[in-house]
Amino acid sequence: AQARLKEEPKAIQDLCTFVLGDACELDYEPSTFDVVYSRDALLHVPYDKKLPLFQKFREWLKPGGQLLISDYGCGEGELSEEMRVYMAKRQYALLSPTSYGKLVKDAGFGHVGCQDR
Repeated sequence: AQARLKEEPKAIQDLCTFVLGDACELDYEPSTFDVVYSRDALLHVPYDKKLPLFQKFREWLKPGGQLLISDYGCGEGELSEEMRVYMAKRQYALLSPTSYGKLVKDAGFGHVGCQDR
């Protein structure tokens, strides 16, 4: 993404910032971002840190800002022992679409939509 950004006009480059780090440890001023975007990364955030992180996302967004997430998840039903072992070995904290939607709403977001694709 950084290499592709270098091909864009300077005005576009100036609008983008890349940060490498633990999202749970980051801190920004309220209303800093128009968009918070995560792709296939939040499964690595432990369950007990997800709600505080999503609350930070909400705080960091400007009024009318959007949270866009793509992440791995699990089904709505009871997980098999095999799946629980798989997740534990990899330290994955997977949520079902319903659980993700509830988490986002509990963090203070409105107009929440979740899709399982």
